[in-house]
Amino acid sequence: MKQYKVTVLVKKDLSRSKKREVRGWSLQIITTIVFFLSIASLVIILGLDDDHVKKFLVSEELCFPELPASSVCSNRSINLEDLIAPKDMLHWTNDEERLLLASMVPGISEYPRNHTPKVAFMFLSWGRLPLAPLWERFFKGHEGLYSIYLHTSPEFSEGPPESSVFHKRRIPSKVRWIHLCSSL
Repeated sequence: MKQYKVTVLVKKDLSRSKKREVRGWSLQIITTIVFFLSIASLVIILGLDDDHVKKFLVSEELCFPELPASSVCSNRSINLEDLIAPKDMLHWTNDEERLLLASMVPGISEYPRNHTPKVAFMFLSWGRLPLAPLWERFFKGHEGLYSIYLHTSPEFSEGPPESSVFHKRRIPSKVRWIHLCSSL
């Protein structure tokens, strides 16, 4: 018996494997795009719960609200005790009266009680104070070492609970709040 050597050439269909490879890449790209779009949508939806984002997205015009010109403090007399340790920060003095009180040099050599230096914290917020529970924990146990001033938008009417360190610390002022319109 004779043995023959046979060489067989098999032509592989390369076009099918390339098509599969391209389909695999396009599927990965589409999956990645859908993933990032869903994450972006989630961030936007969660952001709509925040007052800052609502004010930015929902407002339709520029407005500069003014506080009423009437002043309640004209009937009140201010004594030294009220200036040293005010019981209620919701006062109705105007900016000139505050500047005058801040620039006065005390005419007494001793304060009626021990004077402890304090740190002043001023919060400027559209509405509810962001991270309020974190600030509550920060201030807990340090009563008497700080003063809190809370400036909010005149349209914001909610107040913190009575147990909060921010209770009765809201100060009305002549602040202009700018609402951006969606056409910008």
